[in-house]
This record gives sequence, C-alpha cells and structure tokens, in this order.
Amino acid sequence: MDPEPRRVGLGRLEIEFSGRDLISEAALAELARQAPGPAGCTGRIRFRFGTSVRPAPGAVEMDRFRVGPDVVAVRDRYLPHSLRWDGSSLDVAVRSAPGWWRNPLLGGALRVLDQSYDDAAARLAKRFAYTVFDQAVQLAQIPLGQTWVHSSAVTNGERTALFMAWGGVGKTAALLELLGTGAWRFLSDDLSLLDESGVAHRTPQRVQVFPANVEAQPALRGALLDGRSRADRLHWELRRHLLGARSVRRRVHGGDLFADGRGPAVVSGRVTDAVQLRRTDSARFTLERSTPRGLATIAAAILQVELEPLGLWLAAVQAAGPLPRWPTPEAMARDSASVVEAGLSTSGARCLVLGVPRRCGPQELLRFLEDEVLV
Repeated sequence: MDPEPRRVGLGRLEIEFSGRDLISEAALAELARQAPGPAGCTGRIRFRFGTSVRPAPGAVEMDRFRVGPDVVAVRDRYLPHSLRWDGSSLDVAVRSAPGWWRNPLLGGALRVLDQSYDDAAARLAKRFAYTVFDQAVQLAQIPLGQTWVHSSAVTNGERTALFMAWGGVGKTAALLELLGTGAWRFLSDDLSLLDESGVAHRTPQRVQVFPANVEAQPALRGALLDGRSRADRLHWELRRHLLGARSVRRRVHGGDLFADGRGPAVVSGRVTDAVQLRRTDSARFTLERSTPRGLATIAAAILQVELEPLGLWLAAVQAAGPLPRWPTPEAMARDSASVVEAGLSTSGARCLVLGVPRRCGPQELLRFLEDEVLV
C-alpha cells in the first residue's frame, strides 16, 4: 500500500509527494525540514513516484522527449518521468529505471566512491532534485508570482540579504561564514525563492559543505560530523587526505547545521539587501550600486543555466507544437526577471554588485561584507 501523500509549502506553492519507489523516501528526505503548506497557497504541484505516464497516440518524438497534447514524457536512463501541465497545475510522474542500482549490495557499495557518501537511492534522489524537482517547481510557480534565484539568503529579523552569483564565486562560503557568527539565521542556499512582494522564503535545497568550509569553525564541523557512523567519518577523512579537500563533501540541510535553539526555523524575510557577487582579476574589492532591473536581468540569465534541462523541456514542446499552455524558454526567463525586479522594487532592497578578488578567501569576504555591505 502506498503511504499517505506528504504535503509541504514553498511560498505560494503547495507540493504533494505520493507513491512508492526506490527513491521516494530519499526524495522526501530532501524536503524534511520544509514546513507544511500554508492555507494561503494558491497553486499546487504533484509528484507521484513509481510510475511515468505515456502521451496519447500521435505524440511527437524528439530525441529523448515524446511530446503529446496532454503529456510530455522524458526518457532518462535512471529516472524516466513525465509532466502533465494545463497552464495552472502540474502533475509529475517519476520512477527509477531497472538497473544494478536496485541491488542492495551494489547500491550500498557505491557509497565508498561517492563524494557525499550517498547510497544509490540517495544519489538518484539528488539527481531527481537537480534535474526534475527544481525545474518542475519553476514551471509551476512562475504563474503564482514567485521564482527561484541562484543565491544564498540569510536574515537577522530586521534585514534579509540575498547573495546572488554564478556558481563557484563564493556565495555558499559567504553564507557559512555569516551563519557562523551567530548573528544571522539560515533561509536558503543554492536556490532562493523570491516572490513579487519582495519576500524570500525558506527552501529545501541542501548546503554542500567541503572540508575547507569547516576547518576554522569547530562548532560547524561538529554539527556536520557528530552523530555520523564511524564508516561515514572515516570516508570523510580518507578522501580528504588521499584525494584532496575538494574530493569529499556532505549535503546537509542548513537547519541541521545551525539548529541553535533560538526558536522555530525562520521561514521568510523581506529582502533589504540584494548583492550580486562577481569574481574578478582585481587585487581589491569593488562595490557598485545597481538597480532592481539590473540585478533581475543578471539573475534571470544565470538561472537559465542553473535550471537546465528546463530550457530543453520547453524548447522540445515548442518545436513539437507549439502547445500554447506551455511557456517558451524566452517567456520563462522574461517572467522570472519580472518577478525579481518587482520583488526588489517593492521591498526597497538596496541593490549592489560586489567584485570579489580572485584570491580572496572566505574570511576576507566575510570581513568585507560585515564592514562595507551589511552595515
């Protein structure tokens, strides 16, 4: 018997998980710290595990896509899935394909090779989160007036800051350093959720923590590794010493790292500071004023890269139809930028572009943020 559906909230969107599959429990764990959907949710997306839906006869075959008037099916070696979108609600069906990863012994042995010490189910659930969940949520939430932003977000009750960036610039390092001071509370990492009223919401994406992130923070290292199995900790140490500090990481919920007893988890904050981080070849930090429109344009461009294969989904639909209920890739980017611009304008956020020197470390970035940005 299938378990009862699980429902959580993501801003104005309610997310429902149902069904059973190899990855279903691990996928639910990705949302373990997300609160139930509030009564004010105005949209819903449903994920059903253990099945995928075929389009009606007459579907157009396009590489790994089968596009029908009712359903778009995506052939994936590991996670075949399908989407049914009527312009206002989205149903996603996903299942894990047959393969060696279903063997408990082989699937468990994968942990030794994996950077995050994940078994096969957790590894496939991570694939689901990065290549199905994030993309489907964006499709469902844009009509509700909210969007993903590739950023980290923190709040102290009075101020809420978004650190927006291309991948690898240092936004996660900045997040961990700020949270380590004890003055800020966690909202999100990797993908933040911003609505058109300027409120940033708590998101389920996990923080990827590397050894360098915890070396100077004993309390953070303890929160990351204490309570893990001996094999888990041994895996961390051996990979770090033998293969280097970038060869090992742990994916954890920010709330698990910074559960400091200061009351219930913070679930939202009105953005007061939006900072675009850019790594430069300069020897010094640079800080320039920007505008809501300027940062929104940058954010929408970066998001198109971060949310692939969403662009491929939408391009396949338009090439096969087009189907008018589905947006074009261009419309999706435009609407995302419009939400960001409206949100930053409505909240009156201070908009900045911060040039980060190439050789700048996390502590230097923290000092500059505290001395020159978050003042």
